[in-house]
Amino acid sequence: MNLMRSFLFVSIVCLISSVFAQAPDVKPDARLVLSEIQKSMASVKEIKADFNQEKNLSLFKHTIKLEGNLNIKFPHYFRWEVTSPLKTVITADGDTVTTWDEETNQTQTLSVKNNPVVKSIWTQIDSWFMGKYDELSKNYYIKLLQSEPAVLEFKPKNKAVASTVEKITVFFRKDKKYLKQVKLQETGGDSTIISFSNIKLTPSEKEKVSNK
Repeated sequence: MNLMRSFLFVSIVCLISSVFAQAPDVKPDARLVLSEIQKSMASVKEIKADFNQEKNLSLFKHTIKLEGNLNIKFPHYFRWEVTSPLKTVITADGDTVTTWDEETNQTQTLSVKNNPVVKSIWTQIDSWFMGKYDELSKNYYIKLLQSEPAVLEFKPKNKAVASTVEKITVFFRKDKKYLKQVKLQETGGDSTIISFSNIKLTPSEKEKVSNK
């Protein structure tokens, strides 16, 4: 596995690390904002965006950069494409997770139903990128850092995850309809920042009707 694929794999695994469900521990103000975010995101049918991803390696004082685009079609389609420096594509539809990379030109498809690890990955994609934040409240201590625009801090409850991931800070758009930036801070000093731009939102049919 080359450096780019390793970086992409580690970044995603850190972001969607499987954790054990525990009793919710969310401050009332954070719970209210989470509810508003879920309601706002529920009014969107499709999301398209560009992203820049930076992995800062503290030990080597080096930054690895990736660029690409994101496409989400609610309720179950997710596509994450890295366009630079090497093309890599990850797609998920609730039933399968498929990966492809330019270097090997190989495609791998894994079943969500038959593979607990893949199921966990899909569940976390569904939570982080598709607005199912009620699921995250089972596994993270959630703190509201700023209400407008919303900024939330997630700290893992599970000790095994917390030994690697210190915290994840999520910055939302002012309208709360999608993410603006995600910062993942690792306990060893490394960090990953994913910034979204050129975000295009297609409203749901229900939202179109309500706005007439």
